[in-house]
Amino acid sequence: MALEALHEDEQSARVRVISLGVLEWAVLAPIAWVASVVFLATGEDVMPSLLWPWAIGVPVGFGLAIWASSASRIERFKKLRGKRGEWVCNVLEGVGILRRMIAEPLKWAPALLGTALYWVLDMAAFYGALRAFGLHAGLGKVIIAYATGYAATRRSLPLGGAGITEFLMTYAL
Repeated sequence: MALEALHEDEQSARVRVISLGVLEWAVLAPIAWVASVVFLATGEDVMPSLLWPWAIGVPVGFGLAIWASSASRIERFKKLRGKRGEWVCNVLEGVGILRRMIAEPLKWAPALLGTALYWVLDMAAFYGALRAFGLHAGLGKVIIAYATGYAATRRSLPLGGAGITEFLMTYAL
């Protein structure tokens, strides 16, 4: 509602919120992908069920997002009537931020750096909490545990809420 007050319409506000989520994942997912690929390549003692989704899903997901968010595909979905067509167009327009970030990386550098700083500091707090309880996980394990827990937060689980991330990170660790 706050974005609606700042912008001209509800659709624009929806697209901006989706774009913010895409920006978050555009930074976090590649970091988790690198950690998972390194662990798989080195045979690290980490559950493969935590690593393979990152190793496969991130490049496939980014590729599909870039492919699906082309202007021509969005125009095709605009021809659909009703809420479903509107919803698909909003999602594709929000995901289209990836295309803009790739096309103009210097323009998006402050957003990417700010998001990266957020993730680094949030993971540092997570690491500090682990250390407070005597756990000494390495950087890669912290990244995988954090990203896996974040992937299942209230944003992706309709019945989730505050505290579910911490529970899922415990499992991931």
